[in-house]
Amino acid sequence: MPSQPHFTPEEVEKHVHGMDASVDLINKLIQENVKNQETLDTMSRNVRHLEIMLAFDDIKNSEWDLAAYNTAITNGTAWMTA
Repeated sequence: MPSQPHFTPEEVEKHVHGMDASVDLINKLIQENVKNQETLDTMSRNVRHLEIMLAFDDIKNSEWDLAAYNTAITNGTAWMTA
């Protein structure tokens, strides 16, 4: 398995803000509830982005509260399969 990159605290903060954008988009898609190939692909990409970012040790072991990201993954996945 390849080693993970290491992020500085500033880089972690930048990634977390990018993750916030994914949470916002996931919530927007759920609220609008328009399911077509484009929205399903967008949801899938954003859920996967959060999953990938949360797998990085420097992010998952940071002092940031990650609950909103896990909730967005759960809600986005449920929306895609409903």
